[in-house]
Amino acid sequence: MQALRYSETIGRLIRQDSPEQLGKSTRSFVEAAVAAGRTGEAEQWLGYLHAESGGLLYLLGTWSWHLVHYLLERKGDGAWPELVRVSMAPWVATTYGVTGMPVAHIEASSRDAVLTAPGLLWPVYLVEGTHRYHVLLDNPEAHEARRAARQEQLDSAVAAADLETLRQLLDVQLVEDRYVHDVLCDWVWALLTVIGREWGEATLEEVQRLTMEPWIKVRYQAMRDLTPEESLQISVEAHRGHFAGFQRDGSVTVIEEPDRYVIQLDQCGTGARMVQGDATVGSGSRLAPPYNFLVLGDAYDWTWGRHQVGAYCSHCAIVNQILPIEWLGQPMRGTDSSVDPAKPCLWFIYKRRDAIPDTAYTDVGKQRPGQDK
Repeated sequence: MQALRYSETIGRLIRQDSPEQLGKSTRSFVEAAVAAGRTGEAEQWLGYLHAESGGLLYLLGTWSWHLVHYLLERKGDGAWPELVRVSMAPWVATTYGVTGMPVAHIEASSRDAVLTAPGLLWPVYLVEGTHRYHVLLDNPEAHEARRAARQEQLDSAVAAADLETLRQLLDVQLVEDRYVHDVLCDWVWALLTVIGREWGEATLEEVQRLTMEPWIKVRYQAMRDLTPEESLQISVEAHRGHFAGFQRDGSVTVIEEPDRYVIQLDQCGTGARMVQGDATVGSGSRLAPPYNFLVLGDAYDWTWGRHQVGAYCSHCAIVNQILPIEWLGQPMRGTDSSVDPAKPCLWFIYKRRDAIPDTAYTDVGKQRPGQDK
């Protein structure tokens, strides 16, 4: 049974469903509550649906800011217009679903930019915030006014138990939310590509540490006391917020085994989407034009000792395993990030510390604490 409750450990509302229910799209629960006329419940589910994607936009915007900061610290602020031209202009329209690979026109000032291209419904505003980048669809005033008006319409649909209107409004809003998410996510891989090609792919371990540690460390210290069930809940929530699933609706498969939970991603809304392309809008693989994102030629501890791992996907080895092992003495999650696009990525949440296999450490060049090297 679905359950949205306050978690004392996490400090906010989070879904605390059974494992087999956790991977269902939150949108389906919004719609079910509206269809049944449960207004208060529907309002709560709707707010949580917005928060799921909003939390991931915050993380992606934060990581992209740190990557830009790293680049401009090395190259100077004058490199900003060229950085946007190289790292975003070639593909920002394709990610929306525009055909023909049009290159966006750029107007850059300070560390902000506006990108326009034929076929885009809005100009894309790239706005620097406090240690975070925002992607806005139209100028800030128009963007906020459009979203506020739609929220009023959503609230009215919930109050009237008008399921059809609710669905139409959510269809429009989630297209916008997915696009903002995908621009930020694609931009992270694009920025890693620029860095890796400028200074060598081997530098990307240090770069990812420098650009992720400022926000990951605080997050993981707060998560050190999570139970395995809470760790599962927050991990699945992240993938729902990444719009996982081939329909991009946040669907995830969760399998409970005796010693662990398995999160199966068909497809992951980040790395796998970028490698395979997004069928919902018709954009292709980010390994092909107009993206041409970096795949790592060599094998490293931070690629699980594998060759041909996408530069973006390598961050899972770092944030799921390497950094938690160094900070907390154990991985937060095990990871099987397949380089075969036909296979799903798998995350593992272990129910006991002694159930964590040695390979969760050795795959990333670490040893289980207490074992001699």
